[in-house]
Amino acid sequence: VNQAVGGGRLRTQAGSSDTFHSVVDNLENLPSDGDLYCFEGGINDWWTYGVLGEYDLTDFTGTLDETTVCGALETIFRYSLNTFVGKPICFIITHKIQGTAYSENANGNTFKEYRDAMVGICEKYSIPYYDAFTESGLNGWNTVQNNLYLTGNSDGIADGCHPNEEGYKRYYVPQLISLFNKII
Repeated sequence: VNQAVGGGRLRTQAGSSDTFHSVVDNLENLPSDGDLYCFEGGINDWWTYGVLGEYDLTDFTGTLDETTVCGALETIFRYSLNTFVGKPICFIITHKIQGTAYSENANGNTFKEYRDAMVGICEKYSIPYYDAFTESGLNGWNTVQNNLYLTGNSDGIADGCHPNEEGYKRYYVPQLISLFNKII
C-alpha cells in the first residue's frame, strides 16, 4: 500500500499556514500490518525552508522538536521502531536535484547539510537507507540526465527533479529491491 503523498514534508512547521502533507502527522494512519515501512523526505522541507534543527547521537528518549527536519525524522523513527516492532524500516534520501544540492535555502542551509543530518539520524537509530544523493549517479544538474531520466513539466521541459519511468527503473528500483531484500 503506497501511502506517499506528492509534495509532502517530514513535518509542517508549527504555526505555519502551509497545507503540505506531513509524514509525522500521518504516522498514526499507517497500517500496523505492513510488510515493510519505507520513508522518504527532506527535499520539500528544504524547498519550503523547513528548519534543519539538530540531533544528539546519545539521546534516544528526550523531547524532540518536531517542527525541525531532524526532530521530525527522529519522531518518525522512534514511532516506527516502537509501533512496527520487528518490521523492516528504511529511509530514502533523494538524488541531487537541480538547484538544491549545494545552494542555500532561505535558512542558509544546503540540501547536502539536510542529507548529512538524515544519514546521521538513520545511523543513530540503525535504520537502513538508500542514499540516492551520493550513490545513485542521478544528477538533475546534468543536462543529458535531466532530459533522459527526469520528467517534463507542462511545457515538456525536463524539471531537474522528478524521475520519469526510466529514471526510476535505472536509479531507484534496483537499489531499493536490493535494500528491501537485505532487510526483509
